[in-house]
Amino acid sequence: AALGLDSLPAQAAADALVHALEDAVREADRASELDTEIVRARELCNSAGEARERARQMINDALLERENTQESWRQWCRERDLPEAMSPDLMPEFIADIRRAAGLYTQIRAAEKKQEGLAGEIRSFEEEIAAVARACNESQNAPPDAVLEGLVRLLRDEEEAKRRYDTLRQQLHEKEETLEKVFARYSAATASLEGILRERDAETPEEYREFERLSRERVRLEASIRDAESAIRRNSGEGRYQDFIAALQEYDPIAMPVRLQEKEESLPGIQERINEINQEIGTLREQRSRIEGDDDLTPLLSREATLREEIRQVSRQWAVYTTASHLLAMAVETFERERQPEILREAQSFFTRITDERYTRVVKPVDGSDIYIEEATGGRKKIDELSRGTAEQLYLALRFGYIRDYVTSSAPVPVIFDDILVNFDPERRKNACRAIADLAETCQILYFTCHPQTVDDLAEARPDAVVMDIGE
Repeated sequence: AALGLDSLPAQAAADALVHALEDAVREADRASELDTEIVRARELCNSAGEARERARQMINDALLERENTQESWRQWCRERDLPEAMSPDLMPEFIADIRRAAGLYTQIRAAEKKQEGLAGEIRSFEEEIAAVARACNESQNAPPDAVLEGLVRLLRDEEEAKRRYDTLRQQLHEKEETLEKVFARYSAATASLEGILRERDAETPEEYREFERLSRERVRLEASIRDAESAIRRNSGEGRYQDFIAALQEYDPIAMPVRLQEKEESLPGIQERINEINQEIGTLREQRSRIEGDDDLTPLLSREATLREEIRQVSRQWAVYTTASHLLAMAVETFERERQPEILREAQSFFTRITDERYTRVVKPVDGSDIYIEEATGGRKKIDELSRGTAEQLYLALRFGYIRDYVTSSAPVPVIFDDILVNFDPERRKNACRAIADLAETCQILYFTCHPQTVDDLAEARPDAVVMDIGE
């Protein structure tokens, strides 16, 4: 109303008003120039008389034009309800104010439109929040921002649950792949086992294992028989071999040590008797040389023959006792080799396998002395002569022998091992894993280890073994 307007004009009207004001300003500027020319004309009139009239005319024209211009200005002001006394000199500032007002009006309209848009977006967002809350069965009694915070917490929980679900799904996929591989190995092992059973005409694995055990036992016994026959032939000679065999058949392992002891006790007396007879022979020879011309020669020669016959008999008896002692020692060795307790035989089998047949026998002597180990080359070692690793492998084989003997005579029980192969070299560790796989034929084995290579060796020795990672 202060600008002579009933209300805020439109943008086009404001621009037209601005252009009109600019025109009026230019006219006002023109009027100001005319005033300047009037002043200059008056000055020229004082200095030039002949130009006076022209100047007066120019003044009148200028005044008329000024009056017209002022009238136009006043008319322009009246048309716009502006004070007629308003000076054109104020128009630049007035135009600047109008332009600022137009800019503020534009900003206000833009802010209002933005506010309306934001209000619509807020209403739409609140409607979306309400729809999501209804879909999630969440309460809508709280303010929208509180409902939104609840939905955000719910979303985070769902995202965490989704991550756990994806992790478990991945683990399930890995377990399924592992299961497929294990099943494939199991199928291959089953097919291989069926083929082996068909080759051996066995109906069950137990029947096949029994067949293999008997076959190995037969081979071992045949080798033992050949070794024993060779040793007997070397010691007895081909001519007395059958006599020696007949003596072995009559061999009594209980009475023989007593007879051996008796013969050994009589050996010093026999040897002393032989020495005495030899001394007598020497004495007789000296006497013979002295009495060759003596009439007593014939009785002495007869005495010599008698003594020689006695010496032959004593020597023959000594040879029999010596041979009997040697045969007794061989019989004791055979008894130690073939009639060892079942535990030692099982331990010997495991120890031979673990050491890759470097050591072939574990022997407990009949006289009760310490256990010794026999190498494949025939050499013997006591336990304190073994390396630490080999001694541990022997103790492990003895434990296996005790376990095998126990489960054979009693109900099978689970056996737990806790990283018992840490001091074994790679080759003997693999052999020990195969021995453990063999032991698993008769009882359940639980083996705890933190060494991946041990797991691989056990899985290779026993493809159907179940591997569980207790760290998951």
